[in-house]
Amino acid sequence: MQLGDARKLSQETQEALRKRAIKLVEIDHRPVKETAFFLGIARGTVQKWLKVYRANGEAAIVKKQRGRRVGEQSILSTSQCKIIQRFITDRCPDQLKMPFALWTRKSVQHLIRHCFNIKLAQSTVGKYLRSWGYTAQKPLRRSYEQQPQRVEKWLKEEYPAIAIRAKVENAEIQWGDEAGVCSTCQVMRTYAPKGKTPAIRQPGKCRALC
Repeated sequence: MQLGDARKLSQETQEALRKRAIKLVEIDHRPVKETAFFLGIARGTVQKWLKVYRANGEAAIVKKQRGRRVGEQSILSTSQCKIIQRFITDRCPDQLKMPFALWTRKSVQHLIRHCFNIKLAQSTVGKYLRSWGYTAQKPLRRSYEQQPQRVEKWLKEEYPAIAIRAKVENAEIQWGDEAGVCSTCQVMRTYAPKGKTPAIRQPGKCRALC
Protein backbone atom coordinates (compact mmCIF):
# COMPACT_ATOMS: atom_id res chain seq x y z
CA MET A 1 0.00 0.00 0.00
CA GLN A 2 1.43 3.38 -1.00
CA LEU A 3 1.23 5.94 1.78
CA GLY A 4 -0.16 9.37 0.98
CA ASP A 5 1.25 12.73 1.98
CA ALA A 6 -1.22 14.18 4.50
CA ARG A 7 0.23 17.68 3.96
CA LYS A 8 -1.32 17.77 0.49
CA LEU A 9 -4.82 17.24 1.84
CA SER A 10 -7.26 20.02 2.70
CA GLN A 11 -7.26 21.31 6.27
CA GLU A 12 -10.68 19.81 6.89
CA THR A 13 -9.47 16.39 5.73
CA GLN A 14 -6.31 16.64 7.81
CA GLU A 15 -8.33 17.51 10.90
CA ALA A 16 -10.65 14.56 10.31
CA LEU A 17 -7.67 12.24 9.91
CA ARG A 18 -6.06 13.50 13.09
CA LYS A 19 -9.25 13.01 15.11
CA ARG A 20 -9.77 9.55 13.60
CA ALA A 21 -6.18 8.55 14.43
CA ILE A 22 -6.50 9.81 18.01
CA LYS A 23 -9.75 7.88 18.49
CA LEU A 24 -8.32 4.65 17.11
CA VAL A 25 -5.23 4.78 19.33
CA GLU A 26 -6.47 6.48 22.51
CA ILE A 27 -10.04 5.14 22.72
CA ASP A 28 -10.05 1.95 20.68
CA HIS A 29 -6.50 1.08 21.78
CA ARG A 30 -5.36 0.16 18.28
CA PRO A 31 -1.60 -0.01 17.65
CA VAL A 32 -0.03 3.01 16.00
CA LYS A 33 1.32 0.94 13.12
CA GLU A 34 -2.09 -0.56 12.41
CA THR A 35 -3.78 2.84 12.66
CA ALA A 36 -1.33 4.38 10.21
CA PHE A 37 -1.85 1.52 7.74
CA PHE A 38 -5.63 1.75 8.08
CA LEU A 39 -5.63 5.51 7.41
CA GLY A 40 -3.02 5.29 4.66
CA ILE A 41 -0.50 7.64 6.26
CA ALA A 42 3.00 7.31 7.69
CA ARG A 43 3.42 5.90 11.19
CA GLY A 44 5.64 8.86 12.11
CA THR A 45 2.77 11.22 11.24
CA VAL A 46 0.43 9.42 13.64
CA GLN A 47 3.08 9.47 16.35
CA LYS A 48 3.54 13.22 15.88
CA TRP A 49 -0.22 13.81 16.15
CA LEU A 50 -0.36 11.73 19.32
CA LYS A 51 2.52 13.64 20.89
CA VAL A 52 0.85 17.00 20.18
CA TYR A 53 -2.54 15.75 21.40
CA ARG A 54 -1.15 14.32 24.64
CA ALA A 55 0.73 17.53 25.37
CA ASN A 56 -1.93 20.11 24.47
CA GLY A 57 -5.27 18.35 24.11
CA GLU A 58 -7.77 18.35 21.25
CA ALA A 59 -7.34 22.07 20.54
CA ALA A 60 -3.87 21.29 19.18
CA ILE A 61 -5.13 19.03 16.40
CA VAL A 62 -7.92 21.15 14.94
CA LYS A 63 -7.34 22.97 11.66
CA LYS A 64 -5.32 26.17 11.81
CA GLN A 65 -5.56 29.28 9.71
CA ARG A 66 -3.05 29.28 6.90
CA GLY A 67 -1.24 32.24 5.47
CA ARG A 68 -0.07 35.41 7.13
CA ARG A 69 -0.70 35.87 10.84
CA VAL A 70 -3.07 38.52 12.07
CA GLY A 71 -1.29 41.87 12.11
CA GLU A 72 1.26 40.87 9.49
CA GLN A 73 1.51 42.42 6.08
CA SER A 74 4.07 42.20 3.30
CA ILE A 75 4.13 45.61 1.61
CA LEU A 76 5.90 48.82 2.56
CA SER A 77 5.29 52.07 0.76
CA THR A 78 8.08 53.73 -1.23
CA SER A 79 8.54 56.42 1.42
CA GLN A 80 8.67 53.82 4.20
CA CYS A 81 11.33 51.87 2.30
CA LYS A 82 13.46 55.01 1.97
CA ILE A 83 13.18 55.77 5.68
CA ILE A 84 14.29 52.26 6.68
CA GLN A 85 17.20 52.34 4.21
CA ARG A 86 18.36 55.67 5.60
CA PHE A 87 18.31 54.33 9.16
CA ILE A 88 20.27 51.22 8.20
CA THR A 89 22.87 53.20 6.26
CA ASP A 90 23.36 56.08 8.71
CA ARG A 91 22.85 54.48 12.12
CA CYS A 92 23.62 51.37 14.16
CA PRO A 93 20.74 49.74 16.04
CA ASP A 94 22.10 50.76 19.45
CA GLN A 95 22.12 54.41 18.34
CA LEU A 96 18.36 54.06 17.91
CA LYS A 97 18.09 52.55 21.42
CA MET A 98 17.36 49.11 20.02
CA PRO A 99 18.60 45.94 21.76
CA PHE A 100 20.83 44.95 18.84
CA ALA A 101 24.43 45.71 17.86
CA LEU A 102 24.21 45.02 14.11
CA TRP A 103 21.62 45.13 11.35
CA THR A 104 20.19 41.65 10.89
CA ARG A 105 16.83 40.60 9.48
CA LYS A 106 15.51 40.44 13.05
CA SER A 107 16.71 43.92 13.97
CA VAL A 108 15.37 45.39 10.71
CA GLN A 109 12.06 43.64 11.40
CA HIS A 110 12.06 45.26 14.85
CA LEU A 111 12.85 48.67 13.31
CA ILE A 112 9.97 48.43 10.83
CA ARG A 113 7.54 47.48 13.54
CA HIS A 114 8.77 50.30 15.80
CA CYS A 115 8.57 52.95 13.07
CA PHE A 116 5.34 51.98 11.30
CA ASN A 117 3.63 49.40 13.55
CA ILE A 118 3.92 46.93 10.66
CA LYS A 119 4.90 43.35 11.40
CA LEU A 120 6.74 41.66 8.55
CA ALA A 121 7.98 38.09 8.50
CA GLN A 122 11.79 37.83 8.62
CA SER A 123 11.78 36.15 5.21
CA THR A 124 9.94 39.18 3.81
CA VAL A 125 12.46 41.51 5.45
CA GLY A 126 15.22 39.54 3.74
CA LYS A 127 13.54 40.00 0.36
CA TYR A 128 13.31 43.76 0.93
CA LEU A 129 16.99 43.94 1.87
CA ARG A 130 18.00 42.08 -1.28
CA SER A 131 15.78 44.27 -3.46
CA TRP A 132 17.45 47.36 -1.96
CA GLY A 133 20.88 46.00 -2.83
CA TYR A 134 21.84 45.28 0.79
CA THR A 135 24.04 42.29 1.62
CA ALA A 136 25.23 40.76 4.90
CA GLN A 137 28.81 41.96 5.41
CA LYS A 138 31.47 41.63 8.07
CA PRO A 139 31.98 45.24 9.22
CA LEU A 140 35.33 46.99 9.47
CA ARG A 141 36.61 47.66 12.97
CA ARG A 142 37.43 51.25 13.79
CA SER A 143 38.77 52.38 17.17
CA TYR A 144 36.77 55.19 18.73
CA GLU A 145 39.97 56.34 20.50
CA GLN A 146 41.55 57.07 17.15
CA GLN A 147 42.33 60.74 16.44
CA PRO A 148 42.09 61.17 12.65
CA GLN A 149 43.27 64.79 12.68
CA ARG A 150 46.31 63.89 14.77
CA VAL A 151 47.14 61.00 12.43
CA GLU A 152 46.78 63.20 9.36
CA LYS A 153 49.08 65.85 10.86
CA TRP A 154 51.72 63.23 11.64
CA LEU A 155 51.58 61.83 8.11
CA LYS A 156 51.65 65.21 6.34
CA GLU A 157 53.89 67.29 8.63
CA GLU A 158 55.77 65.38 11.32
CA TYR A 159 56.91 62.30 9.44
CA PRO A 160 58.06 64.21 6.31
CA ALA A 161 60.23 66.36 8.63
CA ILE A 162 61.69 63.21 10.20
CA ALA A 163 62.40 61.76 6.75
CA ILE A 164 64.17 64.98 5.62
CA ARG A 165 66.30 65.02 8.78
CA ALA A 166 67.24 61.36 8.29
CA LYS A 167 68.31 62.07 4.73
CA VAL A 168 70.40 65.09 5.79
CA GLU A 169 72.13 63.12 8.57
CA ASN A 170 72.48 60.04 6.36
CA ALA A 171 70.48 58.14 8.96
CA GLU A 172 68.22 55.13 8.66
CA ILE A 173 64.58 55.11 9.79
CA GLN A 174 63.61 51.85 11.45
CA TRP A 175 60.15 50.72 12.46
CA GLY A 176 59.30 48.56 15.45
CA ASP A 177 56.19 46.51 16.04
CA GLU A 178 54.83 44.18 18.67
CA ALA A 179 52.36 41.33 18.81
CA GLY A 180 49.12 41.83 20.68
CA VAL A 181 45.95 39.91 21.48
CA CYS A 182 42.73 41.78 20.84
CA SER A 183 39.71 41.18 23.04
CA THR A 184 37.25 42.64 20.53
CA CYS A 185 36.63 39.68 18.24
CA GLN A 186 34.19 40.44 15.42
CA VAL A 187 32.49 37.46 13.79
CA MET A 188 28.97 38.79 13.22
CA ARG A 189 27.66 40.28 10.00
CA THR A 190 25.44 43.28 9.39
CA TYR A 191 23.38 44.44 6.42
CA ALA A 192 24.67 47.36 4.37
CA PRO A 193 24.53 48.52 0.73
CA LYS A 194 26.53 46.21 -1.52
CA GLY A 195 30.09 47.45 -1.98
CA LYS A 196 29.91 49.81 1.00
CA THR A 197 31.34 47.93 3.96
CA PRO A 198 30.22 49.58 7.22
CA ALA A 199 32.56 50.32 10.14
CA ILE A 200 31.79 49.75 13.80
CA ARG A 201 33.36 51.84 16.58
CA GLN A 202 35.08 49.89 19.36
CA PRO A 203 38.01 50.20 21.81
CA GLY A 204 41.39 50.24 20.14
CA LYS A 205 43.38 49.03 23.13
CA CYS A 206 44.40 45.42 23.47
CA ARG A 207 43.88 43.57 26.73
CA ALA A 208 46.36 41.07 28.06
CA LEU A 209 44.89 37.59 28.41
CA CYS A 210 46.22 35.36 31.20
